[in-house]
Amino acid sequence: MPAWISSAGPTLTTVLGAFIAALGAFSKSEHDLRSKIDSGFRPSRIPAAAILIGTMLSVVGAIWSGQNQTTSATHRAQFEHDLRLKSDQIATLTGQIAGKSDEIARLNGEIAASVTGGNEFVYLEPLLAEDQNRLFLIVVHKEAILFTT
Repeated sequence: MPAWISSAGPTLTTVLGAFIAALGAFSKSEHDLRSKIDSGFRPSRIPAAAILIGTMLSVVGAIWSGQNQTTSATHRAQFEHDLRLKSDQIATLTGQIAGKSDEIARLNGEIAASVTGGNEFVYLEPLLAEDQNRLFLIVVHKEAILFTT
């Protein structure tokens, strides 16, 4: 079935049914008026049948429309469920990416510290001497030794 029929079909069926029922009602009123004026007029069931057929078409269109709304609601609920799952997956992956980013930043800090000296510093410690010559001890303080020279 073409897509336009499934989307516009219920509306067209309901409108067509209402139109046929309205024509049947109009012809029934004309029929009743003519039967009062003309005593030889033979009664017909065609207007009543048109009203019945139009009403039935309108009911079928309404039921069809309700079925489409139910199907649409089911599809929408499934879509929202899938979207929620994808959002949760994205949130999880975003958290993992943030963790990796923090790890990369920490490693970059360690690399920069190893190149620039980081927390390494040097100081002179004076030694006690008995004569005028002073001796100093050079002390190098390092957080971690990466290499030796």
